[in-house]
Amino acid sequence: MRNRWNVEKDSVIGWLATLDGDVLGDVVRLGEETGAYRVVTAPALGFDRSVESRSYSEYLSGRPVDPAALSGVGSAASRIAYVNPSGLVVEDDVVELGALLPESPGRRPRAPLELMALRPPPTARLSITSCSDIWLPWCSAWHEDGAHRDDLADNRELAGRHAPRLNAFLTRIAELGDVELDPESTTPRLGFQVTGRGVRLDVENPRERTVWERFGDPGWPDLLEAARRAVRRAEQHPESAPYRSAVGLITDAIDHPLFRADHDVAREILRAAAVGSVLDGSMRVKVLAGEVQHVFEPEEIAP
Repeated sequence: MRNRWNVEKDSVIGWLATLDGDVLGDVVRLGEETGAYRVVTAPALGFDRSVESRSYSEYLSGRPVDPAALSGVGSAASRIAYVNPSGLVVEDDVVELGALLPESPGRRPRAPLELMALRPPPTARLSITSCSDIWLPWCSAWHEDGAHRDDLADNRELAGRHAPRLNAFLTRIAELGDVELDPESTTPRLGFQVTGRGVRLDVENPRERTVWERFGDPGWPDLLEAARRAVRRAEQHPESAPYRSAVGLITDAIDHPLFRADHDVAREILRAAAVGSVLDGSMRVKVLAGEVQHVFEPEEIAP
């Protein structure tokens, strides 16, 4: 597994919050409690977490909290899941996302989440933005070889770990006032994954076209032939070239091994059936056996 997300020059997703009362200190506290936003340094207010025994919210406690509490932030961390150099998914408090992408053209030195007070209390206006699609289940694939400009890459495993923290943060901020999606800070082609309350983790890739074929025989020849038919049908539709094709294989035979197989066993079954060579390492495979669905990336089933 590898990191497929990017860090852009401008914001990728963003929200606007309108808050009633002197609650900017509460916003800082909620970011710490959810793990979505923790201030590390705030030079304008003399805060440096490395030498402080207190969190930033505790540091601000008892003093007037104006927009400088956010505009004066030098660095902030978010609890993020990413793939380390060994290929393992880890979670850590990350200050600078670009450092995690040393070889990628999608690398830029930005924080996972950025907050800015646009208007002071008593009716404060707050922007919450990110210049990275790491929070989203489907991120831009623009930097990958052979990808179309609008192709999307699967980031669901990582987003499923840290996006709930962002969603919890936005939900709790909404309890202090109102939160809405900021269309000017949100990339239109990625906007289907966000709402005024956060990131949608249940969305499918709209640029993936699945060609389904049915198989019933418990033996491998029928499964292999179904895969071949699906590939041929996908190749017969050049007008859908901007969309990445996936092969879907369906069986209703309750005695088929895929009905009772877990994901690892199903993967070995497909490898044994040589489906990987049929697909030439380019298409995702979805196997639907009854109500059980297995999804495999091309590299998982390559022979």
